[in-house]
Amino acid sequence: MNRPRIILASRSPRRLALLTQAGYDVQVFEPPFEDPPQPEHTDNPAELAMALALKKALSVEASGNPLLQWAGFIIAADTVVVLPFAANAMLGQPTTRAEAQRMLSSLLGRRHQVITGVALGRRPGGINTPWQWTTLADTAEVTLPTLPHTQLATYLDSGRWRGKAGGYNLVELDDWDIKLHGDPTTVIGLPMRMLLERLPPATAQSTRPRKN
Repeated sequence: MNRPRIILASRSPRRLALLTQAGYDVQVFEPPFEDPPQPEHTDNPAELAMALALKKALSVEASGNPLLQWAGFIIAADTVVVLPFAANAMLGQPTTRAEAQRMLSSLLGRRHQVITGVALGRRPGGINTPWQWTTLADTAEVTLPTLPHTQLATYLDSGRWRGKAGGYNLVELDDWDIKLHGDPTTVIGLPMRMLLERLPPATAQSTRPRKN
């Protein structure tokens, strides 16, 4: 059975897991474009997330890699954390333990937004036709718990904050009492509810992405 073939322009194992759990045939291609660890200030974080996702996707398209002949779709994504209580300041990925501590300390016990922008490329006319691009974004609201100092220190020492916007991701925080409004996969890094409306169904049996 033929499954839709997707190039995932991301190094995130969590995004790969979401697509493969949904039944798609996915190959990872790390995009040549490197987005900055911290996003620029903007009055429209969703537009910024979509623009960064599109830059990643276009850098894959421009690479000329033979893998492009294999795929019918390219997907890239970018996730930012937005702090409504701080004039919509945005957080990207921390690069040091101290930076992760500052980010998480600003989030704990307070509601914030997580926005994931996606660029979706397809070639409806076949492999010899130009890619057509669609961008979309989804927002979820998250409230992290107030943690004891020792629990936060243990998490920071584990290094699990690396490569995660705001220094955290739902899939590794089962022991945190997190309140979430919206699609959990948006916080994980790929808004599957929205994306699946724009992709053909996978022919393999799919499973609903879970928080685990």
